Amino acid sequence: MAEWKEMSVRAIRSAKLLKEESDLRGSVSRAYYAAYYAVMHALPEDLTFPGGRNNPPHDRVPRYIKNNLSLPKSKKKEVIKAFNTVKSARVTADYRPRLTVDQSLSISSVKSAQLILSTLEVL
Repeated sequence: MAEWKEMSVRAIRSAKLLKEESDLRGSVSRAYYAAYYAVMHALPEDLTFPGGRNNPPHDRVPRYIKNNLSLPKSKKKEVIKAFNTVKSARVTADYRPRLTVDQSLSISSVKSAQLILSTLEVL
C-alpha cells in the first residue's frame, strides 16, 4: 500500500536528520518504524491480522516476513536479521533511559533500516 511506503520513506528521512542533530534515541526509533512500515508495505494487501488489526503485533513481524514475503530464503533471513537489529535498538532507545544510545547504535539502526527499505523496494 502506498501509505505504508510513504510513511517508511518519511521515517527513514527523519531517522537520518535526527542522527545528524544528535538526537540518537529519536533516530533509532524512527529507523525502526521505517523498517516496520516497509515490511507492512511489502506484505500482501489481503493478509489479515489478529484482532482485526490493520497490521501485525511488532513481535510477530519476523514470522510475517518469513511466511508472506515473496523473496528468496536468503533475502528473507537478511531482512529478518536487520529487522531484529532495529527492533532491539528501538527497545533500548525507547524503554531503557539509563542505557546509553550512542552514535554507532544510531548508525547501525539506520543502515539496517535502509537495507530493509532497499530489499523491499521502498527506496
